[in-house]
Formats: sequence, structure tokens, C-alpha cells
Amino acid sequence: MSKWFYILLIFLSCFKFEFESPYEDVNGIYVQLIKYYSNYSGQKLVIEGQYGYLLRKYIHTSRIEKYNFVDIDSIYSISDYVLATTNVDFEISQGYAYVVLPWSLDIINFEGTEPSFCGYILIPGGAHIIKLQGNNAYLGSDSSLYIVDVSDKTNPQIISSCNFSDEIECIAVDSQYAYILLVNYDFFIVNIQQPEEPGIIFQETIGGASLFALNGRYLYFNILYYNQIHTYEITDVGSIEYITALNLPYSLRFLYVGETYGLTSDIGSTYLLNLEYPAQPCVSEVLEGDDSYYGVVKGDYIYLLRPILKIFEIKEVQE
Repeated sequence: MSKWFYILLIFLSCFKFEFESPYEDVNGIYVQLIKYYSNYSGQKLVIEGQYGYLLRKYIHTSRIEKYNFVDIDSIYSISDYVLATTNVDFEISQGYAYVVLPWSLDIINFEGTEPSFCGYILIPGGAHIIKLQGNNAYLGSDSSLYIVDVSDKTNPQIISSCNFSDEIECIAVDSQYAYILLVNYDFFIVNIQQPEEPGIIFQETIGGASLFALNGRYLYFNILYYNQIHTYEITDVGSIEYITALNLPYSLRFLYVGETYGLTSDIGSTYLLNLEYPAQPCVSEVLEGDDSYYGVVKGDYIYLLRPILKIFEIKEVQE
């Protein structure tokens, strides 16, 4: 088949999208609000298995709260852990929270109903972003990427670092590379196949990029200048090639990308992105009036924070 046939399929998959209807039937699906939890709120949500972990920030402290998500209609709290700062990021793996604070990486055991402190390591200059890959944690600081071996949760160890010219804005990691965006719009690919000796293999300035997300061989950048999401493909030689741009009405607040769907929002709406053709993402559904700060998609459910937790279901249209 010619390339024009595939281009036509991509065009038709996005053709029915209209901004004026928040629950328009596009690509045979629609989105329905099924639950609103006014007493559950936060700035970040990580879902692992049947549990959800909410980061809730206060004036001087933060809490990571664990919830049972088995029944969407009756989510309930299990436990929480208090942190002595609001400058926090975290990830979850196998029931453990890996938490970056302005001075350290802390590891918290959330198994059972009583969270317990496992271990920590001081980070020179502190860190504010964390990603996990295998037995390593990748921490972004003001101007360095730290790779920390967390295989021993009671005694994590820094095994290497990679320095940059400015503050790290965003990180993504796969089994081969770490992808780094700086606040000055410089983007780097770092080879981490030997984490003890990371090396920069690619650099490019992506003007206006404020954040990005990784999905397999594709990177999606939020471009503030033009209210767009730019799609790049990762090549076999460890570089990136620009493919296309998706236009949205206003500057974006966050960007989440999963295998099938993505999420983003602006000052007026939240957008469900169709990633069936990952090289050509398009808007599938628009939740008008919902300007959430954070969101994830798990299975057929959309979880949004503003900061109140709202849950939507992605449903198929019945013929």
C-alpha cells in the first residue's frame, strides 16, 4: 500500500473531532464522568495495581497518601506518610515510594497499612525530578542527572552523574537512554546502557519546549510559543526527527502519554489524545470547562486532579 493510504487513515481517525462538544462521539468512543471525590485531592497521582498514591502539598509540608482503587465508586484511604517540605516528586515501584526532596532521595515502604522509612542518600545540590528504570533511579537537579542504584532500599548509592549547562526541566527514561530537557530548551539524549558511565550522544535546541513525554519510539513536546504538541521520532542512531505538530487553543498545563491515550489540559479544557497512530496524535475527546492540573489514563479510566480527584470512563458507542 502507498504512503497516501496510511495518511488517509490517519486523517479519517481525527476527522470527527469538534471543540464545541465535550462528549462528542469520536472514533466510536465517548467519555463519561462517573465519580467526583471532593475530599480527595493532590498535585500528582501514581497508580500501581489496585492502589493509587496521591501527593498532597500544604504550606510547609507534604503527604503521600495511599488509597485502595479496586472499586472506583468507593475509593478509600489506607495510609499516609508526612514529608517535611513541599518541594517533592515521587515514583512508586512494587509498593515502595522513591521520594526526591531538596536534599535527598528517601525510600518509603508502603506495603501494609503503616508506611515505614527504609533508607536515604544525600544528593549534592538536591534534586526535584525522579524517574525509575530497573534498579536505578534517575534524579534531575539544577544542572546534573544523578543515577542512583536503589537495589538495596536501605542503602541507595549514587553510581554516576552527568552535568549540563542549566537546570533540568523534564526527564524520561527507557532501557537504553535518558532524555533530558533543560529550562533553556536544550534537549539531550544520554546513553545509560552502562549506567556507571553515562554519555551524551545527542543535543538539539527545541524552542519553546516546556515539557515532554515518551511513548516507545516517539517523543511529544509541549511548545509554549505556539500552543502545540510536536511529535518527534527517535531514530536507530540515537537522534530525533520532527514529524508533525498538533494545534491546541491555549498553553498546556501538563502532558501525559500512555500506550493508547494521552492527556493534556489548558485554561479551559482537558483533552483526551488518540495515540492509535503514535506518529500522528490527534484530539479524540474534549472535556470543556475542565482545566485539570494533572491526569493519567489507566485502562478505560481517566483520573484528573484539579486538585480534586475526578474519574471519567472511556466508553464505546453502542450501535
